[in-house]
Amino acid sequence: MPIARALRTRLLNPLGLDHTWVECDQPAPEGVEFAHFWYDVNGDTNLEDISDQPKTFLCTALEGPIWTTAEDLARWSQALFYEGKVLNEKSLTEMLTFVDATGDPTEPMAAEYGLGVGKFNLKLASTGNTSRLATLNHYGHGGNGIGYNTMMIYLPEHHATVVALFNENATINTTVGPLLEVVDRNLGGHRISSFDNLEILFFVSAFLFQIVLIIHFALRKWRFDLAMGFGRLVYALSIPAVLVSVILLLGGKTWSLWLGGFLFLIWAIFGYAVEYEKEIQWRNPIRWSIFGPYVFLYLATIMFYWWPLGLFSKPLWGVYAVLFIVSTILNVTSHKNIKVTAHQLAAADPASYRHNRRDMPVRIR
Repeated sequence: MPIARALRTRLLNPLGLDHTWVECDQPAPEGVEFAHFWYDVNGDTNLEDISDQPKTFLCTALEGPIWTTAEDLARWSQALFYEGKVLNEKSLTEMLTFVDATGDPTEPMAAEYGLGVGKFNLKLASTGNTSRLATLNHYGHGGNGIGYNTMMIYLPEHHATVVALFNENATINTTVGPLLEVVDRNLGGHRISSFDNLEILFFVSAFLFQIVLIIHFALRKWRFDLAMGFGRLVYALSIPAVLVSVILLLGGKTWSLWLGGFLFLIWAIFGYAVEYEKEIQWRNPIRWSIFGPYVFLYLATIMFYWWPLGLFSKPLWGVYAVLFIVSTILNVTSHKNIKVTAHQLAAADPASYRHNRRDMPVRIR
């Protein structure tokens, strides 16, 4: 029996892969459409559309070409790796027994070999944040032809397959890694064990900042005599925050992780100068020349601790959103009609007390 017929009768038809074509010397199945394919025919780095070439020419140019769709290829992967419809357990175990392929010049993306399957060095196939890709459990197979590139990767943690098809030969190495990272995160790949130390450092810094703000706003609402001293601590935290940002920057992390610390430092310098050095009363009544930049820097700092969490974990993002709402409510309500006596102001901030020694109610700044 010809190999193409055997594949059709024993594998493709039982699995319902109706848009997969292995008989490349025969007309394509009815309803199958082919993407245009591009190739650098002249070697001048310019891609030419060679779609007018008969598809059967690949039968002589390549060894056993297979035409398929992303959906069919994903079904094949699920049947093979997840559903166990292709191989028995023993054969699949042998197939997924991997050996190190580091340093093989013929496979620059291969990290480990199995039997007809491989694990990929996804750090080479990604830009920006690569740490999660380096530890993401995966295996699959790639393919290429004249004008086409294919990647099929199975993620056992999610029991899911990612298929990427390209109608040229240039972008697969820079696209597959980021694509897998997005899929992994959206399928729930946000366990603490899957994050590296720098990412965990960012998470701790972000939540510590928000928790300290909540404490500060709560004190300002109910214990003003303690709040003014604690406010200095809030601003002082910008120093370790910017050190964390430098560590993240030098560690190669994306800008969305390290920008928050630098914004925190700018906000802290501005706020400290206004509230503790110049002692300007700007909240009541509002002095817009101070209120505008102060609130802008504060919200920008919050956003660059909050927004990046969503890139890693939606639950973490949600928890941070709740904390932000709590801190905002406390922040707003702590400014309404708060009065203290000169004695309380002296206890909270002796420097401010020098400006008002009468034992009478005064409005805090």
